[in-house]
Amino acid sequence: MTFNWAARYVTFALRLCSLFDQTVVCLRPVRSVPEGQPKATEQLMIQALIIRGLFVLVGSLLLLVGVADLNALRARFVNSQPEAGTAVAAPPTAVTVSFSDELAPESRISVVSTVSLRPSGEMVSTGTKHVSTVAGLDPGDPQRQSLRAELQPELGGGLYRVDWHTVAARGRAERFGGFYFGVGMAVPAHITQQMNGPVTERDYKQKQRGAVLAGGVLLIALGVLLPWLPRRRRHPVQG
Repeated sequence: MTFNWAARYVTFALRLCSLFDQTVVCLRPVRSVPEGQPKATEQLMIQALIIRGLFVLVGSLLLLVGVADLNALRARFVNSQPEAGTAVAAPPTAVTVSFSDELAPESRISVVSTVSLRPSGEMVSTGTKHVSTVAGLDPGDPQRQSLRAELQPELGGGLYRVDWHTVAARGRAERFGGFYFGVGMAVPAHITQQMNGPVTERDYKQKQRGAVLAGGVLLIALGVLLPWLPRRRRHPVQG
């Protein structure tokens, strides 16, 4: 789910005050109508109520979008072979990652080599060299809850990273994740610390969702509290 249109709503709503600057004067509670200006004041009050209503309406829509995305069904990491963050003696022929829910066919997995371990024990950085060949849904899983990546033959020792991008079959919610495993070497402690554990996962556009939720709360608060907020003072122009 994208939030570009929701961001446009926030921008539009936040500009309403400047577009109706004269109307905002009437957002404060009016105790008495100025004599000789009943119609003008009434029109400004109606416009003020419309602006406040728009704030609350758009804010409520943003909250609905954010909460719906927050509660969407997502495929979350369950386990893997090799296990995340562990070291194995020999390079595996394939990597399999299992998830909590059924996956859509466009879900992806990849394996890259980041460190090569030479026979002398010296570790050499390899950047992000792809070592997976055939990758995608695990054909051996009838429930379609696993991804599998076949690896190149005769891989050497070193450090490998597994990355995935899952799309839930129901709801189409997306999620990213990854982990490291070592062949003939342990996964460095600083990598695990940076990932806050052996596995890292995050929702697609997680930060944008937080911004949408915060924007919804802000707009509703503006719609309710705007009459009591301090407004800009206008200084008379001296001729």
